[in-house]
Amino acid sequence: MNANNRQSDSYIGTFDVKCTADMQRLSDLRQMVRYLNRALKNKTGKTFRIIVRGRKPVVKMPTPKAYLTPSSRGLVSYTRFGNIVGGISNATRLDAYLYERR
Repeated sequence: MNANNRQSDSYIGTFDVKCTADMQRLSDLRQMVRYLNRALKNKTGKTFRIIVRGRKPVVKMPTPKAYLTPSSRGLVSYTRFGNIVGGISNATRLDAYLYERR
């Protein structure tokens, strides 16, 4: 992680959910990684994965009580672990990251 601007070295970009061109770019990116993994798996044994995280929720929601975590006291955007409440379907923007599988 780069200490100067707090961006991950694995960060690829931000995609707007309402923009069809951005969603097509994300789909193309996933397809590229799929083809890359097919080519690299037998030769090097390395494979990669795309992680998509939701950002900027459409609506705030209460978090439910889980086994080890309490419920939220009101409406919140993110869980205590940094994930968007309501999943990717509640996001207005998506951040994509590329990681090597281990």
